[in-house]
Amino acid sequence: MSRIDLALVEAFVLIARSGSLTKAESLSGVSKATLSRQLTRLEELLGAQLLLRSPRRISLTEAGHAFLVRGEGLLD
Repeated sequence: MSRIDLALVEAFVLIARSGSLTKAESLSGVSKATLSRQLTRLEELLGAQLLLRSPRRISLTEAGHAFLVRGEGLLD
């Protein structure tokens, strides 16, 4: 069983709060490709889709909303 790395949680929270991979990239200095891979890995580990992606923005799924609350708690 794999553990969820806090870097994955940080990436998700940043993406969710900023509303886009582009904004998250500029805030973090981490490439969109890396952030996308981290997000995909987190979703694989959780077995749930957290975000709905479109060319211009992202939106949280129900699971994404729930995990955002937990993720923010973990990072506090």
